[in-house]
Amino acid sequence: MNNLHNPIAVRVQRVQELWLKQSTAYPQARVFVLRYESSDAPLVEGFLALEPTEHGLSDDTFLLFRVSLNSTAQLLKAIISEWINTFQREQQEHPEWNWTEFSSFTEEFKLCSMQDRSSLWSFYQRMLTSFKRFEGIEGNRLVQVLLLDRVESIDILKESLRAFADNLPSFASILLMEDKSKESLYEPIIKGLGKKACLFSLPNQRMNEAYKELAAQGESSDPEVQYRMLLFELGEAAQKQDKGRLKRLAEQRFVPLCRSMNDTAMWVSSYLIVAGFMMQIKGEEKYTQELLDKGLEILQVESPADDPFKFSDLLIQYHMYKGACYAMNKYLGDATSSFMHAVAVAKEVGHKAFAVNAYNSALVVTLKRERRDYFPILKEAYSYVIAFSDEELKSINISFIVSAYLDKEQGLNSKQRDTLRSRMVELYGVHWDANPKEAMKHFQESQHTPL
Repeated sequence: MNNLHNPIAVRVQRVQELWLKQSTAYPQARVFVLRYESSDAPLVEGFLALEPTEHGLSDDTFLLFRVSLNSTAQLLKAIISEWINTFQREQQEHPEWNWTEFSSFTEEFKLCSMQDRSSLWSFYQRMLTSFKRFEGIEGNRLVQVLLLDRVESIDILKESLRAFADNLPSFASILLMEDKSKESLYEPIIKGLGKKACLFSLPNQRMNEAYKELAAQGESSDPEVQYRMLLFELGEAAQKQDKGRLKRLAEQRFVPLCRSMNDTAMWVSSYLIVAGFMMQIKGEEKYTQELLDKGLEILQVESPADDPFKFSDLLIQYHMYKGACYAMNKYLGDATSSFMHAVAVAKEVGHKAFAVNAYNSALVVTLKRERRDYFPILKEAYSYVIAFSDEELKSINISFIVSAYLDKEQGLNSKQRDTLRSRMVELYGVHWDANPKEAMKHFQESQHTPL
């Protein structure tokens, strides 16, 4: 890999070296599980992006599929479907690719329901073997990386991993990933698979040190280097709950530095950044709101009269942060007002994703006290988002609002409800309404800023 003086690149290479070591040491393994610290997730992403390219350390071929696990049969269908769709897209960029049997596999998959697992396994194994011939590389491993969005149950996971361990050809494996901060779903299962499986861990790569080292690269007199280093100092002060140092860094160095750069957005952002750090310290809500008010005041002064929404993104963020700060300190009426200010700005400038996020926040805080304004806001939000096109909704998730609307609106008949649910299933999958419920629980239990 190039640029090995880069601390991030060095750490990505460590992941590559770890994979090479484990895959070589366990030639009989068909199921691999990589566990990593949540802070090291960017390194794992880098590994998955680099290993399939000429920068990969191993000779293995990597295919990535994002799927859910409801049953072993459904998982096989999802992998096959994703594989076909991915190859069709990539073949447009590489018309010279000649996987001679691909079209016949595609047609067979369309025509055959293959409800029983034996038929699915037979088809999948034939597809793997055919792809291996097409690839024309001997002695390497074909690795299918499964990024699981959802697992129906531990029993189904155990059944599926056992099936892969028993049925994959000798040249093929699957690779799964798991965050170390969570209790391992895979470890007890992998132990029962013997030599057919391998669970390995990436040691903590101390990413904060890497980011700090990266930030310090350059001349110390360079304002951009000073800016990056001050961000780390602010973060460290917040982590240690050292509010005195945090305020001194902000008032004496960080905000003045940002203002000296002669960039209004940078200057205004400095107050927002400091406020975000201050929100991590209890008892500083007044100081935090004062910081946000200063930033808003600068925005009002610096925004041209003929273009009042020139800094609309920042304006939305300021209202969101004010709302979050109010909500954290139980001023729910003020929080709702701030979130709805963010909605108004976002809708004015056509930032639909920002508007949905602000609506979600307003609904959560109003629901917590069953306030009278909850349902009017819900109806307004629903009327706004339901008009989005399906194309827009591929990148904007409205399931939180729709789930709440179905729960609260008594005027919908069964046909309208079924139609609405069907659209949500088509957009977000059969478990579309599980995410908003989980999001609501997470919001109520946490005190995160709206980053």
